[in-house]
Amino acid sequence: MQKIVRLPQETLLTYLPGTLVDSWARRPHQSPIWGHWLDGSLMHCDISGFTAMSESLAGLGKEGAELMAGVLNRFFDTMLEVADCWGGVQMKFGGDAMLLFFSGRDHAASAAACGLEMQKGMAGFRRIMAGGQEHRLRMRAGIHSGRFFAASVGNRDGTLHYLLLGPDVNRTAAVEPIAGPDQVVVSAETAALLGPQHHLAGTAQRGIWRVRSAETPPSSLASPAPPRAPVDVLRRYLMPPLAEGRVTTVSGEHRRVTALFINIMGASSLLQTEGDGQALAQVDAYVKLLIDVLERNGGFLAASDVAEDGDKLIALFGAPVSHEHAEAAAVRSAWEIQAELQNSDLNLTQRIGINSGFVFAGEIGSRRRREYPGRCSCPPTPPPVPAPNSIFAAPVPSASRGRAPLWRYTGLRAPAPWSGRWSPQSSRHWWAENRRWARCWRCLASWRGDGAAGPTSQETPAWASPD
Repeated sequence: MQKIVRLPQETLLTYLPGTLVDSWARRPHQSPIWGHWLDGSLMHCDISGFTAMSESLAGLGKEGAELMAGVLNRFFDTMLEVADCWGGVQMKFGGDAMLLFFSGRDHAASAAACGLEMQKGMAGFRRIMAGGQEHRLRMRAGIHSGRFFAASVGNRDGTLHYLLLGPDVNRTAAVEPIAGPDQVVVSAETAALLGPQHHLAGTAQRGIWRVRSAETPPSSLASPAPPRAPVDVLRRYLMPPLAEGRVTTVSGEHRRVTALFINIMGASSLLQTEGDGQALAQVDAYVKLLIDVLERNGGFLAASDVAEDGDKLIALFGAPVSHEHAEAAAVRSAWEIQAELQNSDLNLTQRIGINSGFVFAGEIGSRRRREYPGRCSCPPTPPPVPAPNSIFAAPVPSASRGRAPLWRYTGLRAPAPWSGRWSPQSSRHWWAENRRWARCWRCLASWRGDGAAGPTSQETPAWASPD
């Protein structure tokens, strides 16, 4: 019999960003649906190498999960200690990424100095031995300064979600990829706030500058005592199994899951053209719709992340609790989300990618800031071309190392679930390398539940059948 893990109250607070906890401490009686602007600098750090490490260690079972947990926690403990010293607030763990917010008078200088010190801290992680193999980790960081709209949205009496929105959030996501490994780059807006003690160099992208060195004095910020905030409300920002104590382990395990990668577009333009109130109302209605569909089908809204175009949301089926028909439930949820959005009056569009793979599910972070589940090894499945209001499904990624065909669901206004059709989005020649998808297809085709049917055999292209 598995032991149920109930997290203590003080631990639950470490799962949430300090800006959210502080907002509720200052306004404990506010409506659960709110939004306000944060002025400062946002740093997005992307770490490469964790996916390959996780895939390698997954084959070692429990031992591999323990090794992965050790590396992840040591890494994030090191990086978050640096961030704390410079006043950085960890907003999101984006799988292989960190999102840090800096405020105060010298927020840009603090962010730049923090990024450089974190890169120095990477020296202990560039080569790691784990599971009898050498793994290499590299990090790149991008910083942008501006105004970021922090929003609390979802069900007024149920699950809530906290996310950052706005053009400056998109700009942060666009700046980070310009950095090379081991580099820190800043936007023109951030560069304008840095003093002569920062040595900058140009990059291949006009208006993006590399921070070569800084003579900023170390921060003397004291660690503030955790603010008092209504824990019963804060608990609702966690995935229900975690908040309700239905998680069987937090130490770490590899789970196979199916994930929805949702790119929702339109919120930034609404903030610019219609104002805070209208944008908040639209995003709140969408997230409520999303949460209702996911929880109805046994899934959970696990995270949100920055994106260059729109905003990114990630839902999981199979973690933190198991789901017998994760693939089918994910596809059905995507269809329902799309159908409800199409029938709403929301001025938002979306793209949904569906993929399956392994998740390292467990606590990661430090004693002051952590997250669960830890990280996902299944890569996102973006559409091959910009196609608003489309759903794309991918085969098992390991079958072809990401070269698998995508399947686009059409017939979105069909009256009954699954009455639309699936059309291949790439050449049939890929199929020869991805026969494992046929097994997944047959699973979906044969599965029945809650009155919903999978694609019928007649809807499967003749050439898609395995030899």
